[in-house]
Amino acid sequence: MGISKKIFLLALLFSNEIIIAQDNTVFHHLTTEDGLSYDEIQSLMQDDKGFLWIGTANGLCRYDGSHFLVFKNDPKDSTSISDNNILCMFTDKQNKIWAGTFSGGLNTLDASVNKFTHFKNHNYEPPLLASNFT
Repeated sequence: MGISKKIFLLALLFSNEIIIAQDNTVFHHLTTEDGLSYDEIQSLMQDDKGFLWIGTANGLCRYDGSHFLVFKNDPKDSTSISDNNILCMFTDKQNKIWAGTFSGGLNTLDASVNKFTHFKNHNYEPPLLASNFT
């Protein structure tokens, strides 16, 4: 057998091992029975600590791979998230979590104490947000 055939067979064998390894991927379907606050996901991101953040129409969820921590608005707690309908999220350069809500403006989370700071437009006046609706 020539050298080119040996190289071809080795490459073929190596590529099959890669394909086989990729076929072992397992996906788990997470639902409200697992602790997710709502079955429809509106936004999704992963932070620098590896937590998966899930924005739903019924709260912001943090998933650590085993358990959910759900953040919901509590009208009696000014440090809770301002609205349950989470439409978008991102992390800034300081790794702060920011969440845009449907009607509660913008929120940032202090993850060390699980408290939120709200950024809202009051009477549609600058310089804050143009609107409280995302």
